[in-house]
Amino acid sequence: MKDKLFLLAYLIFVVFLSSLSSAKVLLIVSLILVLATAALPIKKKLNTIKRATYVCLLFNFLVSLPYFLAGLWLGQDRSEYLLMMTLRSFSLTLTTFTFFKFINLFKALDFSKNLSFLLVIVSSHLLTYVSLIREFREALKSRTMRKLDRRTRLNFYERVLTFFFERSMHTSEDLYQAMKSRGFHD
Repeated sequence: MKDKLFLLAYLIFVVFLSSLSSAKVLLIVSLILVLATAALPIKKKLNTIKRATYVCLLFNFLVSLPYFLAGLWLGQDRSEYLLMMTLRSFSLTLTTFTFFKFINLFKALDFSKNLSFLLVIVSSHLLTYVSLIREFREALKSRTMRKLDRRTRLNFYERVLTFFFERSMHTSEDLYQAMKSRGFHD
């Protein structure tokens, strides 16, 4: 029951964060979240904050920054938007990383057979992909004698991303067919 309540609180807080549109309020909420994360009894607090920062920067680089630059190109000032999206994405990410250290998602979603089944499928594929990326890195390290140059590393990551994209396409088709045969789709 505790996990379901945590999940409900998390979902309500995510909706609340998503509804905020003031950069000042989001800055205050972000600072409170950082302080709360630092005060919580979880391991690797600084690592959690760093990971949230990295994910936020990646999101901004891929989504918010192009939107901001397009606005500059059109003569619009979207700096308030960029700041708001940065703070919102950081707050949401940090909230997600922190809450999922307290929630057992399997227990929280055990009220629905379909959600539990979906969670098991996603978890198994996630663990497989994490294992594969670790094996790819170890294989690259074992086959090189010296430090890799930038071009070789980019080539490696390009091939790994291509592999995962193709594997995801095949896996999603297989999962769709399996779920369809079990009556999950019309």
